[in-house]
Parts: sequence; structure tokens; C-alpha cells
Amino acid sequence: MAREARGAAKGASGARKARGAAKRASGARKARGAAKRATWTRARRKRRSTASARLRLRGRVAKVPVPRLHASRQAFAAGLAVAVAGGGFLLARDSSLFAVRDVRMTGVTGPAAPRMAAALEAAARKMTTLHVDGGALRRSVATFPQVRDLRVSAEGRNGLRVDVVQYRPVGAVSAGGRRVPVAADGTLLHGLAPAPDLATVPIEGGVAGRRLTSPAGLQAVAVLDAAPPALRTRIGRVTAGARGLGVSLRKGPDVYFGSRARLAAKWAAAAGVLADPDARGARYLDVRVPERPAAGGLPPEPDPILTPAGTSAQPKDAASAPPSPPSSPPAEASASTGG
Repeated sequence: MAREARGAAKGASGARKARGAAKRASGARKARGAAKRATWTRARRKRRSTASARLRLRGRVAKVPVPRLHASRQAFAAGLAVAVAGGGFLLARDSSLFAVRDVRMTGVTGPAAPRMAAALEAAARKMTTLHVDGGALRRSVATFPQVRDLRVSAEGRNGLRVDVVQYRPVGAVSAGGRRVPVAADGTLLHGLAPAPDLATVPIEGGVAGRRLTSPAGLQAVAVLDAAPPALRTRIGRVTAGARGLGVSLRKGPDVYFGSRARLAAKWAAAAGVLADPDARGARYLDVRVPERPAAGGLPPEPDPILTPAGTSAQPKDAASAPPSPPSSPPAEASASTGG
């Protein structure tokens, strides 16, 4: 019995050892599996972190792996590309291959147009279409007061377009025996000879400075700016009096505007009255209320009843003048006086 018990004990101990060995083998297999899974996970994460470009070809999307560069290498490559491109541009922008050979200009008008065009073309031909110096172009026309701005653009490889924006004088400010053209915004165009047909804007004081500062002068310039071009050339003078702002037309009546409000409507009313044959000969037009313009100082119309046939009606001044006394008394009156 004792031997049987010892045998059973030995069998139980062997079974325990076998189970322990099996557990150790299973743990080893699990460890190897975990290591494999960790390696696969790292590889998958590495593949995902690699940048890929998507190319669509025949309806399918293919992934093209792009190798990752270190940040410092990327910065170095970008800087090298910029340096190469910038150096190439600096070499090409002043090359004769892009030299300006054709200059097209617009807005160059007036008596000084030939000299202005020559100055702009001479400055432009020293440039290239990749290296346009707007400051040099503006300096070339700095002596022309009528030039307000330049708009420059390249056309093709060897062409340059220059749009000249000029001040348009609407009148001439008069003070101290001088007449200086003035633009619609009040800019005084010193050095520009005033045209004979520019309306005169008398002001008090001088005409120094770049801009007109007189309030009355600025109001007069506003009246000239609002005038239709056909009537602006007929204006001789702009004044301010008891009826407000007014203009004197050459070979025409005076036109009273009152204030500078609704100048466009007032000029339209004045143009309508001037075009009316019944208002011909009027000495003044009152358009302070543009809906009710008035013409005054019209000559009297002849009365066909009081005017004998075949005679012309006398003017009002001649009809109202008293008759002149005779140069010598009649003969009969002299004889009766002597008796």
C-alpha cells in the first residue's frame, strides 16, 4: 500500500510538472505573438506616416509614396530653389531680351502733348518690361502741371503702355493781375498757360499754393464743373452777388444760380431756356428754382394795332423819350411877337 501511495504521489508530481511546462510553452508563444504584433503595428504606423501622392489613372487611385525629408533638409532645399529662381530673375529682368522697344501712350493731349510724349518715351526706353520704374516715368513729366497720375503696364515681351491722367482746367482764377488755370477739384495748375476761352473766377488775395482755398472761389469752380461742355466755353465770368452765384455768358444773358445746390438741374433749366426762341434777347435768366426758370429783360414786342403799316416799331427807350424842342421858332410866332 505504501508503494502504491508513493507511485501515485510521483504520478501527481509528474502531471504538475507537465502542466507547468505546458503553461511555460504557452506563455512563450504568447510573447512571440505579442512581439510580432508590436513589430507589425510599428511598420503600419510607419507606412501611414509616409506622405503619399494620389494619382487618378483610369478611374483607379494609386498611392505613390514620397520619402520624408528631415526638416532641415526641406528648409535647405526650399532656400536653394528660391535662391536659384531669384538669381535667374535678377539676371533676366535687366536683359536686353526684355528691353522696351514699343511705347503706347493714351491721354496725352493739349499743346504740350509732343513734349510730354517725348519725355515719357525717352524714360521708358531705358527700362525693361520686367523692371518698370514708375517713379522715373513720373519724374520725367514732373514739369507738366497738368499731369495728375500715370498708369503703367507691360504689354508682351517688349511693349509698354502708359496711360496719362491729366487735370482738366474748368476755369482760370484771377487775382493780382494773374490768371492761373484751376481744375475741378480746386488744384491750381501753375505753369500752364490758360486758354483764352476759360471762364474767369475772381478771388481776393493771391493764387499761391497748390490748391485753391477761397470758399467763394471753390463755389464758383463747382458751378463751372457742373456746366455742360457746350455752355462752359461761353462763360466769361463767375461772380457772387445779391442773387447768389451767377455767370455771365459771352454774347448772352447773365444766369443766376443762387446757391451751389442742384447745379445739374439748374444748368439743365438754363440750357432749355437758352434753346427757346421766345427767350432770345433776354438780359438775364433766373434758375434758382430750376422747376420755374424765368427770363427777364426781354425787348418789347411790337403792337400790330398801334404800329402803322409799313413802319417799324420804335424801341421802348426811344418811344418814352420826350420830343426834342425845335431849333428855331416858326415864322408866324416871330411876327406876332414883334407886333
